[in-house]
Amino acid sequence: MDNRPDMLTKDRFPEAHELIAGDIVENLKACSITENTNIVIATHHHEFDEKSLQAVISSPASYIGILSNSRKVEVYYKNLKAINIPDELINRVYSPIGLDLGGKRTAEIALAVVSEIQAVKYKRQGGSISKKKLTGGLLWKFILKKI
Repeated sequence: MDNRPDMLTKDRFPEAHELIAGDIVENLKACSITENTNIVIATHHHEFDEKSLQAVISSPASYIGILSNSRKVEVYYKNLKAINIPDELINRVYSPIGLDLGGKRTAEIALAVVSEIQAVKYKRQGGSISKKKLTGGLLWKFILKKI
């Protein structure tokens, strides 16, 4: 979904099922959002972030996240409260988004975001499942057992 038709092309998004051009907020309002929908708000220069959030905050989406800085998001939350959006809806919004996987490149950030969506879907924390992550005495017991 984008309001810039030159950016919304099949060449840029070859695997997209649908490309929706036009007013982002109006298009969001017209979308059929279910409990199986995951929403990541990442608008150009954050121009439509707040209005997009307002359009989806009351939806049944299983995940709503905003790719934005904490300062801006705090303002969005304050404004949501000012229009009487309940705290339980505001608390559903993820920001900053993504698991702490490290990385700065676009693909690495995207992986962290999709990983968080997966963790939310299965009600997991997204931590390591490796036994190498054991700490303290448990780690030494694990190592000593192997020796």
